[in-house]
Amino acid sequence: MFIALGVPLLILPSIYDVASIIWGMCIIVWTMSVIQGFIQNLAYGEMVTVFPEATGLPGCAQAVFTSPEKNGKLDKGKLIGAFSAWCYWFAWTPVVSIFSMMIGDYLVQMFSLDIGGWGAVGLYLIVGLIIVSLMYSLGSRGLEGGARMGTILALISLVPIVLILAGALGAGMFNFENIVSDFTRPGWSWGMQDIVLLFGCMGLAQWSACAWETAAIYGPEYKEPGKDVPKALFGCGIICLIMYFFVSTTVYGSLGQSGIEAAGIATLVPIAQFVFGDVGSYLALFFLIAAMLLIIQTGFLGSSRTL
Repeated sequence: MFIALGVPLLILPSIYDVASIIWGMCIIVWTMSVIQGFIQNLAYGEMVTVFPEATGLPGCAQAVFTSPEKNGKLDKGKLIGAFSAWCYWFAWTPVVSIFSMMIGDYLVQMFSLDIGGWGAVGLYLIVGLIIVSLMYSLGSRGLEGGARMGTILALISLVPIVLILAGALGAGMFNFENIVSDFTRPGWSWGMQDIVLLFGCMGLAQWSACAWETAAIYGPEYKEPGKDVPKALFGCGIICLIMYFFVSTTVYGSLGQSGIEAAGIATLVPIAQFVFGDVGSYLALFFLIAAMLLIIQTGFLGSSRTL
């Protein structure tokens, strides 16, 4: 569960993208995405329970399609299992590059670095090499090191982010009128184009909100997969449901649409500045970087383990 706890933090860099398209309805979209994730992950949890020796979804696919008597025919189980494994790996791999580049952007903002073009590319490469080397070092010793690192990063990033947002509620920054007045963007008519945009944002949100299924990848590693996998899955899912509703509601209610657009992807920075003063921006950036390291680790371990 601690390895998968990077998933509740995936909303932070993505909340601006969804809010910029559908405004205040992003709160409903984020929450519904996690609820849909429960339906989806029921199947994942059941498959891992039925095939406790299989490694995640690819392992289950291999077990399902492998015939006891091949009679010299092609082993469909190995073919479909391998195809599933590479698809799963491909789905998680962009997380490493996307968030490595985002960390580079946050470092530029944190230290007011005047770099761009190839200089920025060089920074991204250096950050990426450091992160991948760190993840390889942790992962090469098995899941225990990754779980410990996940626990540390979760406490470093998850708890302070909750405190920053709770501070916005306590300090009077949150205003429910921001949600009511900007719930739908101007010109929203519930026409076909608007509905397509809504479902498109749902898909974008689900890329983040349903990713806690990664807890099911480690089926054989659990002492009792039949009991432990559902506990880890739905424990992380409940945390996601709380965090995605709490973060989206608090951020939107505190900043409003104009504030979110002004903040860009760093939506936590102005809130931290309001709550903690000038030092708040550095705190927010530090915690966001820790959160991004946690989700990189989630993707790194999940994708490599399934192969």
